[in-house]
Amino acid sequence: MKSASNRLHHLDALRALTMVLILPAHALALIGLQSGWNDMEKATFWTIHVFRLPLFFLIAGFFGALLLDAR
Repeated sequence: MKSASNRLHHLDALRALTMVLILPAHALALIGLQSGWNDMEKATFWTIHVFRLPLFFLIAGFFGALLLDAR
């Protein structure tokens, strides 16, 4: 098993960033549901959503493969 010194900190930080990006996406969704969507809100929401979700799953799969390899 890998020690903490071999940890991939840059990928951990990227994974955390993808988790944090859910906050503005949900805030935009709430604003859009309450007051109706304008084009800027729609574009920002979908840009965050389309970028964040596949990246998060890619990183999660990479870490899952590392975990499986370590065991």
